[in-house]
Amino acid sequence: MNKRGFTLIESILTIVLMAVLGFMAAQLLSTSLRGSAESVAQVEALSEAVSGMEECIAFFNTEAMLDKTPSQRLAEAQAFAKGREMTAQAWTAPGCGTANVLVTVKRGAVELSRVF
Repeated sequence: MNKRGFTLIESILTIVLMAVLGFMAAQLLSTSLRGSAESVAQVEALSEAVSGMEECIAFFNTEAMLDKTPSQRLAEAQAFAKGREMTAQAWTAPGCGTANVLVTVKRGAVELSRVF
């Protein structure tokens, strides 16, 4: 008996096996790409949050802000924070009588806070 070529069953099994392997490879690749896209979004959110916090630092380091009372600084910070995805609130350290301003910048899942 002369065997040349593949039988129909061998061809079908090969096609099914290739389809299963292709599906597994596609799932692995899509998971990797999804994780990469999430990482990029987190880095962008962190970059925007850091930029917002740098704006706050520049705002609080002006000479006019340094000469104000804590209540005036809080009012100015709250006005500055409006429309910038920031919050400004009074904060007092335990055992300290002086109130400070706690500024929180939130971008996506990233949240940065600093006391001035």
